[in-house]
Amino acid sequence: MIRSATCLAVMKNELGKLVFAADRRLSWDMSKAQIGPRPKITKRKGILFAGTGVSYLCDLITDVLPIPDYDSTIVDPFYFMHQVLAPEINSLLSSKGLLDKDVAKLHNKDMHSAVIIGMKGQLFELDMSEEGLFIDAIDVPHTHGCGGKYALGVIQYLLDTKINIGTEEILRSALRTAAQISPGCDSNIDILVHFHSC
Repeated sequence: MIRSATCLAVMKNELGKLVFAADRRLSWDMSKAQIGPRPKITKRKGILFAGTGVSYLCDLITDVLPIPDYDSTIVDPFYFMHQVLAPEINSLLSSKGLLDKDVAKLHNKDMHSAVIIGMKGQLFELDMSEEGLFIDAIDVPHTHGCGGKYALGVIQYLLDTKINIGTEEILRSALRTAAQISPGCDSNIDILVHFHSC
């Protein structure tokens, strides 16, 4: 099973826009690794997605999940995530035979995955496991994946020292450092800025 072993990081830039960064590492339980052929970050209908865990599951959410239309001028991201997107996620995963029939949870503990979702300047984490499907509002900066703690340390250090470099360079430095330390990361870094109005 291919895993998106990775480092994901999200910050807000000087304009308050979400900036997502991710490497391209794919691995087979640390016995084999490769550079993914495409970015782990996608933007669809004004929403940013980035996943870590089982690649198939992450790809279903980041690239296949139907996203209902919404009015970006009035939508409440928290409401949208829980009342609109969550049922779509349940429906998609059920149609693929990945959820238990009676409870919204994965039946295979090895399928555990997480997808970070950005909408209108707000950040959410979709956690999918045998314990259930959960969407939580989270703060920035945020990191995830096997290199996440290393990347967060670099981000915090650069923010605390007030070095005059931009958000994208902070994220690149953080992910490069994670790649030097964690075998589940690489330094092929993609960055996507959320230009949707906040």
